[in-house]
Amino acid sequence: DALPILESVYDYRDPENTKSSYTICAYDTDFNRGEELDLIQTVKGDENNFYVNQLVCDGDDRLYVIADSKIYLIDADLKYQGVVDVGDTWIDQSGVGKDGKVYVSMYDQGGNSMTVRLVDFDKKALGEAHSGFISGNGNNLTSGLEGDFLVSDGIRVYDYSMADNKATEL
Repeated sequence: DALPILESVYDYRDPENTKSSYTICAYDTDFNRGEELDLIQTVKGDENNFYVNQLVCDGDDRLYVIADSKIYLIDADLKYQGVVDVGDTWIDQSGVGKDGKVYVSMYDQGGNSMTVRLVDFDKKALGEAHSGFISGNGNNLTSGLEGDFLVSDGIRVYDYSMADNKATEL
């Protein structure tokens, strides 16, 4: 099995020409570098507004590059498969659920409430919006105890259930 690692380099030596590079590299168990993917070349056209917030790996070893309001989909062989654009909002948190699938939290399109949604790799789309999600303190969605996800508002911790769209304080 390969371990994907995101290498991020920001070159600021020339203030007139700063550059960022993002490369996903696969390392084997002996830490030998194998396949790699240049994300700046992959996102041609978006490179000026491209900033990686997180790299999430699902239960099928596929990668989700979380970048502000877009999710770039990379298969287990480090081949680009498409993008999910979440529109005029940004992705607040992301993580893997108990089912091995990737989920993201974000404000709804009206900006009124936080929702959590499945990222459907095969359809290159977001799933149903589950409301009642707590605005988190951090970038990671963590698998819940009885519910689907644990989330903290910075003071308290909640166990959130997508089935009933409810956060229960622990």
